[in-house]
Amino acid sequence: MRRYLFLIVVIVACAVILGVATARAHGWYDYSCCSERDCAAAVSKDAVVETREGYRVTLRAGSHPSFPPGSATRVYFVPHGDPRIKNSRDEDFHPCVPPATMNLICLYRPPGGA
Repeated sequence: MRRYLFLIVVIVACAVILGVATARAHGWYDYSCCSERDCAAAVSKDAVVETREGYRVTLRAGSHPSFPPGSATRVYFVPHGDPRIKNSRDEDFHPCVPPATMNLICLYRPPGGA
């Protein structure tokens, strides 16, 4: 009986930790960018490349929630100084692309750029 109780406690603790981590990871997006639905960390490190002129964002199938398997690749360009560029609160790039429009409406970048 103790073993089952211990197992339940471990499962509940993991669920709580996972829920808090998920909420903290996405709780800081601006509502104007995605309202918690359209932003996600870029899956591959080469999805966002900083150039002299700005950021080239390449999103492929499976690399973002708005790009499910079978989606066509899209490339976006966000020039330096563009108001769509926001500061990320972690070390990842987070493109915000609503599936209804497929337009990049915000790009969260890690502190210090790329």
